[in-house]
Amino acid sequence: MTSLYCKFCNLELKAKYSKKFCNSSCAAKYNNCRRSPRTTESKLKTSVTMKKIINTGKFNPQPPKHESIYCGPHTKITYKQCTHCKKMFWQKRWIVTCSKECRYQRSAFNNVKKQHIKFYNRFEQQTVTLHSNWEVIVAEWLDDNNVEWTRPMKSLVWHDGIKDRRYTLDFFIVKNNLFVDVKNPLKVKQDSLKLSILKKKYNLLVGNIDECKQGILAALP
Repeated sequence: MTSLYCKFCNLELKAKYSKKFCNSSCAAKYNNCRRSPRTTESKLKTSVTMKKIINTGKFNPQPPKHESIYCGPHTKITYKQCTHCKKMFWQKRWIVTCSKECRYQRSAFNNVKKQHIKFYNRFEQQTVTLHSNWEVIVAEWLDDNNVEWTRPMKSLVWHDGIKDRRYTLDFFIVKNNLFVDVKNPLKVKQDSLKLSILKKKYNLLVGNIDECKQGILAALP
């Protein structure tokens, strides 16, 4: 009798009824290796279906009895808290933010080695995080001059000729839609190309403390 061997691991098949694989794991690995990559259209369909399922309320917005469930035969999703905005959401276990924006903001927060200074913004009536003593000086000056400001919720997008990149600002002046970034002269020189591209697209003011103060006053109505 001719011996048969597993098509994936090449082990001899012991069971008489098995003709291709020694177990279900080898069968799955063999078939998965031969499958073509998923198309963009297929991924889009999955995304649309998932959004419909979530919007219909199939998933309980309250913390469930079990921390994870299966959506489909193999995809395990977990109910977790976004590491940036603290919102609860359903997602695959290795994803830690609820949206792309939260992911970019979290990355910007973690990658830049800056101070994390708590400052109360009286216009928003909440505590925000400033990243340098210069930002604190400008924030206090804005409060003293009754200039309404916020911390920008979204990063500015710019293209470096290869791909889209994001730039996180320090302040947003509400009255004239002005973005302000307090930056030392050396850093301004290093980022000159990026800043020139951004200024063509956005209402942006970049400079040291005095330059930012003068620019904000000049821009106010």
